[in-house]
Amino acid sequence: MEIVLGVGGGIAAYKAALLLRLMTEAGHGVTVVPTANALEFVGAVTWEALSGRPVRTDTFEAVDEVNHVRLGRRADLVVVAPATADLLARTAAGMAPDLLGNVLLTATCPVVLAPAMHTEMWHHPATVANVALLRERGVTVVDPAVGRLTGTDSGTGRLPEPAEIWERAQAAAAAGAPRRPRASGTDAEPTPGPLAGRTVVITAGGT
Repeated sequence: MEIVLGVGGGIAAYKAALLLRLMTEAGHGVTVVPTANALEFVGAVTWEALSGRPVRTDTFEAVDEVNHVRLGRRADLVVVAPATADLLARTAAGMAPDLLGNVLLTATCPVVLAPAMHTEMWHHPATVANVALLRERGVTVVDPAVGRLTGTDSGTGRLPEPAEIWERAQAAAAAGAPRRPRASGTDAEPTPGPLAGRTVVITAGGT
């Protein structure tokens, strides 16, 4: 299975390294796509060493490979951990300011978001609405755990343990890609072309 592991800019990013290990040890190919803020917590060297693949964050890196489209299209599963309140909001709004945002817009495979933030952020009406909208669209949003947060704070908003996230991700992958509603005005089936129903054989060679 080809997996994209997105990493948001929160202190819980260190747990994503353990999640990455679970994925690779299960024999899956994993491309890590962190946000720029995520690299403030865990550097690119760590992600590259654990995944065995290069790490990029910007849409304009490796333009010749069309990464901003290719990664999402070829993925069998996209998991984002941690997903910050800001990342949830941008995803719900369809914004793509970086490579991860583009991956989330182009992916047609199952998408799993594992939020991590302070309790007040999780319960904020904007976050509640964003989570509801994402779930309505078929995205799996894992409820955060209750426990120690940044500093001395405790409450709802802790990133679930990597094993739990991986279990939910595997279940989402097994269930298949989410059914996405057609955009307005695209309900009609495509008109058959002149070769519809015909078999065509194309050969090429020295002759």
